[in-house]
Amino acid sequence: MKNINPKNPTFTALFGEQGTDNKNLLLAPYCLSLPCDSGRLLYNGLSKELVLLSNEESEFLQKIDSMDNETTDYLKKGWFFIRDTASGKKYCDQLLSTARILRIKEDDGCYKSFTIMTTLECNARCFYCYEKGRQQPRMSAKTAEDVAKFILKHSKPDKKIKITWFGGEPLYNTDAIDIITKALKSANREYISSMITNGYLIDDDITTKAINIWNLKKVQISLDGTEDIYNRSKNYIYSDDVSPFKRVISNIKALLQNDIKVAIRLNLGLHNADDLYELVDFLADEIGAYKNFSVYAHRLFDYDEFGNQIHKDDEIIRTIDKFNKFSEYIVSKKLNSGKKIEKEYKINYCMADSNNAVVITPEGKLTKCEHFSDREIIGDIYSDKLDEKLINDWKELQPRLDICDDCPAYMDCLRLKKCPDISPRCDVYQKEQEINRLRHKILNTYDMWKANN
Repeated sequence: MKNINPKNPTFTALFGEQGTDNKNLLLAPYCLSLPCDSGRLLYNGLSKELVLLSNEESEFLQKIDSMDNETTDYLKKGWFFIRDTASGKKYCDQLLSTARILRIKEDDGCYKSFTIMTTLECNARCFYCYEKGRQQPRMSAKTAEDVAKFILKHSKPDKKIKITWFGGEPLYNTDAIDIITKALKSANREYISSMITNGYLIDDDITTKAINIWNLKKVQISLDGTEDIYNRSKNYIYSDDVSPFKRVISNIKALLQNDIKVAIRLNLGLHNADDLYELVDFLADEIGAYKNFSVYAHRLFDYDEFGNQIHKDDEIIRTIDKFNKFSEYIVSKKLNSGKKIEKEYKINYCMADSNNAVVITPEGKLTKCEHFSDREIIGDIYSDKLDEKLINDWKELQPRLDICDDCPAYMDCLRLKKCPDISPRCDVYQKEQEINRLRHKILNTYDMWKANN
């Protein structure tokens, strides 16, 4: 047996070792077993531990009660097997509760991450845009100066500031980005930034500023399909541009050539799922050789920000199936090494339920999620007073269901009630998608371990 990923120290402190004399043991519901080229991988979601069993040791799993050797003793002590599988969820809840308490104790009352919406104006008119129909304010120079003051006041001087530029199209207002970053630089504060953009407006001048002033390290760009489908989906305002797709691809290469990471998000729906395979082939051939380039798929939302279901149940089921198969195809083309098992427990789903992150609108208002920048305001940059009730509402989770009892992805499954990216209910199809993500993490962790050993 070989250890691929170690136990989390919080688990060790809370649970210690289980006795080896227990009988009638069964594989715990928070564990997942996967075959691999060297035997079998066994992942313990409760402890975060991943072990590799040889083919001979794999046979012990079926005879855990009758076998008594070093391997079986280790698996028993490590809580891979438990007597009452119904207690599995209780153990997980107990550990997650402790991890949350420990994380809260580490909070220092300061923000570490700022998502700044420079403008809600945009040069594209995507049919699925959640900002459609909203007002399109633009951050003024005065507000940008005040945002910089807010960041300096509400972040720790000895911690690196992380900024994400967002919109609309954030490059529609580069003046605001210049003002904020120059103010941070003048204050001798360490900062890095990333950006979510459609990539159309990137040019030599912007690339130079991104490197020298903005300290831009990563850019996320969405592509919706091959050239024709992309051009139709984005529906840019530039009627004289025959192919915005070619321009964006060229801009992606320019960023990569300047050592700025680029992550391509492929928005997947039933309308373009099959076409995206051809796009991945194109990206692999055209850009795949760059080391800072990656691709990942994202399903278009099933629900709007008001909780209304956008797609029919059968459409969601078909889309999930296509998403799972397509995600595997991206990995097969070596465009995404994928995530690995995290060392820490997942306490936050995203910035919305984190105490250390905030979104700043173009008017200087504060919110927890960019999808709700026209409402759900928790405060503004001119006051320390915050709407604590609204902040706590964003931390509220969907209730756990019976379907969760035997789910190996339970420990990493956070389902925020207010999030439009999360189905209000989990069914067998949503569950399989989460388990599939966990499988990929396990296999990626193993592949990385193998490469280093």
